[in-house]
Amino acid sequence: KPHPPLWVASSRRETTMVAARLGMGSLGFAFETPEELEERVDQYYGLVREECYPMGKALNPALAVLSVLSCFDSDEEAIDKGLEGAQFFAYSLGYYYNPFTGGNHLPGQMNIYKRFMDTPPEQRWGPLGEGFRGFGGFQGASITEEPKDEVTRALWRAAQRGGCIGTPEFIKDTLRKYEASHLDLMIFVAQCGARKHEDVMESIHRAGTKVIPEFKERHEQHQRWRAQQLEGLEYPVNSSI
Repeated sequence: KPHPPLWVASSRRETTMVAARLGMGSLGFAFETPEELEERVDQYYGLVREECYPMGKALNPALAVLSVLSCFDSDEEAIDKGLEGAQFFAYSLGYYYNPFTGGNHLPGQMNIYKRFMDTPPEQRWGPLGEGFRGFGGFQGASITEEPKDEVTRALWRAAQRGGCIGTPEFIKDTLRKYEASHLDLMIFVAQCGARKHEDVMESIHRAGTKVIPEFKERHEQHQRWRAQQLEGLEYPVNSSI
């Protein structure tokens, strides 16, 4: 039977290029600048055309990135209802990727969210390292110079831009920049942390009615661009993009 499209998690550029060579989609984070993302897109599709030998029976050529979503009528409300969840999301990433914490985690016995809430706010970034401080913080991390490590730098940048936490217009402005870089797919994390269900649903509804329609209207343009990138491939394509 045909298998579903293959994806690989890619927080680093090198992993994205491996995905291209193996015919897999790249699931990354919306942490690159639009200019850097455009370069990554060009390199990814170039490798798909020139060096790809798929590990599956079909290609899934696609670049997707993930961003925390909190969409409300004012920036203040979006921050109030979405910031803590974004901070917990970053905290949990640092927890699991840190071998001293994630490596010793006991499933079913340790409650990461309780640990997050029991930790004073100024100490919550300990498992992530100094460079991760400020992720999820709307406009402004606690350090002023870009960290050298790629993943740490990416999270630091996300804190500077504020991601998709804000008004519909703020979020659309963010997404237009990624659209111009030919990103295939944006994945929203809307429910992280202890967000109230009604707030999550309200945010999703507002994004669905006030943000997504604009991009849906232009989706065919992206489909045509993507088809041009895949012209002449000798392998079949199995993708939901």
